[in-house]
Amino acid sequence: MLIYQEKIAPPGPLPESTEPTDVLALNRTIESLKRENAWLREQLERALRSR
Repeated sequence: MLIYQEKIAPPGPLPESTEPTDVLALNRTIESLKRENAWLREQLERALRSR
């Protein structure tokens, strides 16, 4: 009796990330809030100038 066994190669290594996913998500949130803050400051300056 001849038995054939296929050898399945393991997947390649997982991509290495320098930061955990929650840190990356928080960094995106911080950048978004910085942009919003800059926009709000601009709106406040415009409102104060128009007085």
